[in-house]
Amino acid sequence: MSSVAQAITVPRDSANDDYGIVVRWLQHSGDRVQAGDVICELEFSKAVVEIESDVTGFIQHRFAEGDEAPVGETLAFISDEEPGVDNQESAKTRPTESPSNGAPSPTIPTIPTRQGGSAEDSDSDKHAHHDFRITAKAQRVIEEHGLSPELFAEHAIIKERHVLKYLGQQEGSLEESNGGPKHSLDCDSIDVSPIRRHAAAALSKSWQEIPHSLISRFLVAKNIEERASRLGERHDMSVSVSDLLVEAAVTQAAKDGRVLRRWSNGRILQARQVNIGFALNQRNGDLLVPVIRDADHLDFESLVGRIRGLQKAAIRRALKPADLNDGALTVTSLVGSHVHSVTPIIAPNQSVIVALSDRIDGPGAASYSLTMAFDHRVLNGSEAAKFLYAIARQLEESP
Repeated sequence: MSSVAQAITVPRDSANDDYGIVVRWLQHSGDRVQAGDVICELEFSKAVVEIESDVTGFIQHRFAEGDEAPVGETLAFISDEEPGVDNQESAKTRPTESPSNGAPSPTIPTIPTRQGGSAEDSDSDKHAHHDFRITAKAQRVIEEHGLSPELFAEHAIIKERHVLKYLGQQEGSLEESNGGPKHSLDCDSIDVSPIRRHAAAALSKSWQEIPHSLISRFLVAKNIEERASRLGERHDMSVSVSDLLVEAAVTQAAKDGRVLRRWSNGRILQARQVNIGFALNQRNGDLLVPVIRDADHLDFESLVGRIRGLQKAAIRRALKPADLNDGALTVTSLVGSHVHSVTPIIAPNQSVIVALSDRIDGPGAASYSLTMAFDHRVLNGSEAAKFLYAIARQLEESP
């Protein structure tokens, strides 16, 4: 009797992600899983996503923990036949029966394994060479530069960073041999999380493509702090200066929709919703920007509650892709950082970001510095100044 295998593929949860990182498997290869069981956690640039099985059967991994799993690739197979010593090899190559909807059936390919390894340590996106493996990205760089994989035999899994480090060392040696500067500084390579890597790429692109203009003004610290204290007592909850910044941005963006516009291919697009993002710096260096959707529809207590909920989800790595997409304007607060001036970078597909510095205790009245970066293609200076002034007045003067 032939065995039917259901392919579980890597989903696309963000337009910016071409792959996810396998954080951990919750079911071992060969285990029986039920439909609806969470089988795996995948880390994308903006969130860790739980992958569920659609069917009941026996699971066979296609990627190991820590591997990069390309979007659309088969993450695992769920088979109705328990894998055994006598049928494992045939199960790898046996095509599945055609599903009832007429779609082409997935075929379980033969999985190359390295000596001493198992099928779950390999995948179709890896290339086997002797007793080590090469990721697809590393393979492309190796082929592009005509290198031998044997140069990297010290690594069990050859990754792109290993090849790039080697090329950088060769380039430095060539420069020295040609009389160029000699480099005595020895550096270690530090792994960067997918979230940080994608944030770096997005911000670099934004800085290069958006003509940033900046305006700032000082705020009287006493007025803002007293307002935060009053609101905290009124609502019987903890209220921070940063919460007030989010509230002011929401209120004023709802009144002046020009700050919710963005430049796109020679046109200006107007957002229909007041979706406000607020930047969160994680302890590991990752930058997350959760988005409060339809923020202008929330009263103050609900708005602060939503901020706290997203902050907790970020700490627990439980933010969903929907929590991080479709922001129209971003605020960032460095209160508590001992920094008195901030030059923020506009987020992709936006035109405004508002930043608050830490408290400045000078010879005069203590103050905060409020800075706004804006896309000069979308807003002119006077329009941006009007919005910043409105936020400042609300922070300092509202009851």
